[in-house]
Amino acid sequence: MADDGIEIPNVKPPPDLFWDAVIIWKAFIALSPSRQSGMGLGYIPYSEITNYLDENEIEPLEERQWMRAHIQFVDSVYIDEQNKKQEKKNKKK
Repeated sequence: MADDGIEIPNVKPPPDLFWDAVIIWKAFIALSPSRQSGMGLGYIPYSEITNYLDENEIEPLEERQWMRAHIQFVDSVYIDEQNKKQEKKNKKK
């Protein structure tokens, strides 16, 4: 029971993520600081993704393309969500 008298339900541990989702998430987190900002939040540069794949010796070409596409997809979802948050914040002003 919580301090305010509300009963807290038992929460099952979160499900394990698929290994490929973990790999993409780790890459996204590692690459996020390389995005440009200024007039707005920018996407992770293609060159930074390529450097990440090179440094982590990701081969063959099909795997590199798969990872690049998924990193860019996660990045686009992130940018969309950040833009929505900013729009809501601007409307409140």
